[in-house]
Amino acid sequence: MRLKQQRTRNNHYCLLVNRKAANYSPQAIDQLIEAIKNDKAAYSIIEPASAMELMQMAEVAAGVTKRDPRAGVLQIRNRGKVTCLIACGGDSTFNLTARASVTGGVPIGVLPLGRDNNIARSLLKDIEIGHAVARIIERKYRLIDVGQIADQIFFGSAGIGFVPHLLRTLGTAERPTMAYKWAKVAGEAAEKLRSKRMIIRIDAFRFEVKTRMAQVNLLSHSSGLQLSPASIPNDGQGEVIVDFGAENKELAEYARQVYKKKYLYGALFRLFRGTTISIQPIQNRSLYLDGEIIRTPTNAIEIKVLPEKLKVFC
Repeated sequence: MRLKQQRTRNNHYCLLVNRKAANYSPQAIDQLIEAIKNDKAAYSIIEPASAMELMQMAEVAAGVTKRDPRAGVLQIRNRGKVTCLIACGGDSTFNLTARASVTGGVPIGVLPLGRDNNIARSLLKDIEIGHAVARIIERKYRLIDVGQIADQIFFGSAGIGFVPHLLRTLGTAERPTMAYKWAKVAGEAAEKLRSKRMIIRIDAFRFEVKTRMAQVNLLSHSSGLQLSPASIPNDGQGEVIVDFGAENKELAEYARQVYKKKYLYGALFRLFRGTTISIQPIQNRSLYLDGEIIRTPTNAIEIKVLPEKLKVFC
């Protein structure tokens, strides 16, 4: 899709900075600020103390709400209307900032400072800080899909089974940089995971399967891997990845091949596309959602790709 240029008379960047991000770097923030100054634009910096405060401040900056969670909002308004939000952090920082962006109709940029940076990897050709800064300053954006699961909005991926277990196994360690190491970690994650019978419905297509992986991607990357390289960010559909009885060694080999960008979906791991996806039973299962792992609140979930689109500088 051809990128569109944001055209505003007075540019005002609002940086929402997560200082607790895994790869937080003051130098990266300074590099972005210097580029904004050279662009002769205004900027404001918000460093929220919590996820809730980040979401509230993003909503104020995007014009979604007028409530002032703290006095710093006055400084933002004195610099003129905010024309874009910049999520400085990882996937969860992007998620919370983007919720305000899509509601307020304000574009969002990303300065990737997280551990996996799945959303940034999916949208930027390069997640090196200088490249990300250049994309922000260019202000060329594309529209990407928005998903909803229960009352939670997401932009990257949601998954039950293998991906949450893989993330827990990886923990805070450095991510593997070799295919065989990904296979080792994936094998360890698979050993802790039992196959469970699930009923999955994708639009009008319904099937029952004994599986350890039910993954819905709006973008290509999840858990540091390019799980759905054929993902189209703005086609109004999610990619649904399901294994059909994969053993531990097969899950390990799947991760190895995905890392090498050589995996072809077929009989054992299948990839579907759909707009409305339901999965059950999942009571008390772990759910991966844009970098966070939470417990499923009900025995069934429904995931929808919404008609709304998010404007992202990329």
